[in-house]
Amino acid sequence: LQSTGYWGAVRVVPDNDIGAEVLVRGKIEMSDGESMVLNVEAVDSRNVTWFRRTYAETARPEEHQGTVPEKEDAFQDLFNTIANDLAKYRMSLSQSDISAIRQTAELRYGEFIAPDALGGFLATTPDNFVTVLRLPSENDPMMRRIQAVKIRDDMLVDAINDYYDIYYQDLWE
Repeated sequence: LQSTGYWGAVRVVPDNDIGAEVLVRGKIEMSDGESMVLNVEAVDSRNVTWFRRTYAETARPEEHQGTVPEKEDAFQDLFNTIANDLAKYRMSLSQSDISAIRQTAELRYGEFIAPDALGGFLATTPDNFVTVLRLPSENDPMMRRIQAVKIRDDMLVDAINDYYDIYYQDLWE
């Protein structure tokens, strides 16, 4: 996802990220170095499920030879398929859907950080979809502070992701 340049910041997090616009959850069902089976679910900030699919691939022997860490993976075709499915769904969204996803993500994070100040901006429907009831003013000082906290929070996650990259390099060897 990161290498496509299509998605902006892509972060690996150990649990749900409240401020994420799109959360892609994956579970490795089976992996033995030759074959892999992944269950993948993509959900946006409104709790709209983009898709839930099982992906499987068996790597050919030549795909294991000459692979370079972080440039090419034996299962790159499988990862490309997932990225393409995400892009295909994203392309089906209207501009108003994209705006709603962004606004909902920002307000969900804000409500988590400052529930007293931002409670009442969002509602959850009986079927668990999150909708925006109202928006803060454009220059709301509380939203500016929350955005500053989010930036620092993202920087922390980026630092943790750097450790994941180092771990990946160590595993590669």
